[in-house]
Amino acid sequence: MTHTENHPHDGVPSHATVDITDFAYGGQGIGRVDNHVVFVDGAVAGDRDVAVDIDAEHSSASLWRGEARTIGHRSPLRGDGTISCPAAEKGAGCCDFLEVAPDKSAEVKASITADQMRRIGHFDVEPTFETLSPYRGWRTRMRLAVDDEGRAGLRVKSGHRVVTNAVCSQAAPGLMDGLDAMRFTPGAEVILALDSNGIRHIVEVDGGASSKQRSGAARPRTSRRGRRGHSTVIEGGNYCVERISHNAASTPSEPSNNLVGNSGAGEGAAHSAEGRTFVLPPTAFWQAHSGAPTRYRELVRELLPEVHGGAAWDLYGGIGLFADILAEKTRGPVDSVEIDKNARTWGRRSLNTLAEPSFSPSSIRFLTSRVDRAWSSLRRNNKGGVDLVVLDPPRKGAGTKVIGQIAAAHPEAVVHIACDPATGARDYAAWLDHGYEISSMRVIDAFPGTHHMEIITAFTKRS
Repeated sequence: MTHTENHPHDGVPSHATVDITDFAYGGQGIGRVDNHVVFVDGAVAGDRDVAVDIDAEHSSASLWRGEARTIGHRSPLRGDGTISCPAAEKGAGCCDFLEVAPDKSAEVKASITADQMRRIGHFDVEPTFETLSPYRGWRTRMRLAVDDEGRAGLRVKSGHRVVTNAVCSQAAPGLMDGLDAMRFTPGAEVILALDSNGIRHIVEVDGGASSKQRSGAARPRTSRRGRRGHSTVIEGGNYCVERISHNAASTPSEPSNNLVGNSGAGEGAAHSAEGRTFVLPPTAFWQAHSGAPTRYRELVRELLPEVHGGAAWDLYGGIGLFADILAEKTRGPVDSVEIDKNARTWGRRSLNTLAEPSFSPSSIRFLTSRVDRAWSSLRRNNKGGVDLVVLDPPRKGAGTKVIGQIAAAHPEAVVHIACDPATGARDYAAWLDHGYEISSMRVIDAFPGTHHMEIITAFTKRS
């Protein structure tokens, strides 16, 4: 049932009642009134008779935006309301997907991904999916804004006001403790990091670093590298120690509603069966979810074949989260390319922590460059090409030019990680155009309680 209430203003009504049929990537529910599409905050696919307050200022004649006021019939995808976020309740743009039941979240995100692949990439795929645990208290990295009174907090959704004195349910236990009593430089940003040793690091960064960042949302990966701005360590130290655990806590294919409790960011990472430790500054990029680095490494290791004597590229590689796996697979040269000039130092330092590696650490080389400018410097195999490639581009994606350049080197297998299903669909379509096929696509709910996700896709060359 759909209808509008009150007389429209410039073709846009002030109220409407609508059934929600789909999800938009962004977390909103989608309904339709006649020929008008309605994006509804706070609505879930399957909700019926939803009374919506239309935001005329941000709507157009064909696309309306609004917020659910009341819900006549609740969707079976909805949670029981037991999970909440104090910061989001005060308007912060952090936990925008809490209406969805935890045991349905990954499935919903996989459905959104498949829809984006079909609409934008023009191909059909049925991803597998999983949720990383814990569902609350998972975030070990946060970037906060500072208001005019020097208080740090998350920004409101789609705005600049800073929400203070409210803890986000994403934050690992202890990460945001005591912030309400601290004062920082107005206009600066504050980086919080909780490492595997349980040490909290607080760094103030002046406004030159990603000042347009919406702190409340999962951080856009376009700003993750090459950050500028003067940094001052307020608490903790100049670097974090991050240990990779043997097994990530995740639930493949059928997400569990048995939520792992607030066990802390470092739990499960106090020792490493892989003997893998990374060292990096608190301001450097590291996966936000406490279980993500381990799980991503497991998947990359599982998806790539062994090609002894081959060459490999780790593109947009950061400090080399996957570089040693590529070296194990090839026993040959591995080039890790990253635009952040500090990645080489910290990547090499992290390699020095390896105990009895099965490959020569000297085979891994860290290059400071934009990926699209690195081709002449990359090492090849004896056929002039490359065997294995992992690429983890920023939110804007790698782009067809970069994918064409990689494909021209004829890799046997590629793992392409995307954090946005729309740009991922464009990139993945380019791989298909260059003669590759998808052998595996897994949607990871690595940002529980938010609409964000990670997509890890393996490609192999078509026969």
